[in-house]
Amino acid sequence: MTGVQTCALPISFILLTIFTLPLNASAVSIGAGPSEVAFTSISRGGYGEETITVSTSGSEDLSISFTVEGDAAEWVTVKPSNTFKLAARGRHDATLAVNVPDDTENGVYTARVRIRAEPTSQVTQGAGVSVGAAVEVKLSVNVTGKGVGVYQVARDRKSTRLNSSHIPLSRMP
Repeated sequence: MTGVQTCALPISFILLTIFTLPLNASAVSIGAGPSEVAFTSISRGGYGEETITVSTSGSEDLSISFTVEGDAAEWVTVKPSNTFKLAARGRHDATLAVNVPDDTENGVYTARVRIRAEPTSQVTQGAGVSVGAAVEVKLSVNVTGKGVGVYQVARDRKSTRLNSSHIPLSRMP
């Protein structure tokens, strides 16, 4: 019996210590809209932009970062930057820019834009928990034809035939 009583004292001391530690918890809320971005017709070598808004209703400043995954991921750039600070209860516009390579086949390509938020504050006293959050925006790009470009036209002096060649806008000086 004596062994049981001496064991119970340290356990109650540990439990008392755990419950008296100040616990700082941080929860993050984040939203983004629109939840889907569709570029319905971009030509090979073409370019498009769409603005999304990132917002929080939380009471903490957040550190926001963007990552892009999927078959169109290499074409997508976040402007002005893929990381920024978002003030408590704030909103921030970001531009998703798509630049389709000249040699892309016609078709629908997709990507997922993941927006991750983490509190900028650090736990300074006691035990603490910091929880981040993420939201995804679905992106689709419908690549169609050669599109608008500049054509160079030359007349063959020996015949009445006109010769033309396509110069994509992305290659214009």
